[in-house]
Amino acid sequence: SEPIEFQTDDTIQRMELNLSSFLRQELCNPNELEECQFQSKVVLSNSKTCIGIECEVESIRVVQIGTIFYEYVRTPCVNQAFYNDAKKISPYSRSHSVMCGNPALDEASEACCSFASTTATRNAKYDGERMRFSTATERCKEVSKNICDFSSVGGDRHKISNYFWTSDDCQLRLKIRRDGMIAIIHQPFDSSNR
Repeated sequence: SEPIEFQTDDTIQRMELNLSSFLRQELCNPNELEECQFQSKVVLSNSKTCIGIECEVESIRVVQIGTIFYEYVRTPCVNQAFYNDAKKISPYSRSHSVMCGNPALDEASEACCSFASTTATRNAKYDGERMRFSTATERCKEVSKNICDFSSVGGDRHKISNYFWTSDDCQLRLKIRRDGMIAIIHQPFDSSNR
């Protein structure tokens, strides 16, 4: 979920749907006068063709239609505990705990560094956006930067409160106790220590 500060900060960049958006039409639920009849809960019965910014993002968390906000709630699912090619994901500062992320899932945001810099910047379409590792890499290339093992991500702290992809690999290990209980160990590599 989003940080609580998102509710009171007018500078939060939200994903605002295009007027011609099929998703917007479904959420608006217009009457015969074309006035929106917003419902508190909307279940989409089928996929919608994307329009505008919808086509540029991998996941939609919260959308804005005028002064109304809708949050996308994912259907509960099971992801594999072990996966290939894990990457290190980190909060906004290197001093915080890091962990492994599945690069095939939208688990973190982009953090882009200029050559030889360890201070990252964002190239997001909206605040709080998450994406796959490959998309994060492309977003950084769009601004002539690269995914990096950053020391910090610039910006307002509550706007950068989620995890960010880094350029470092990560290894998942299994720890088995004598009583049969197991734990997954995230072992990130650190490019600054290589």
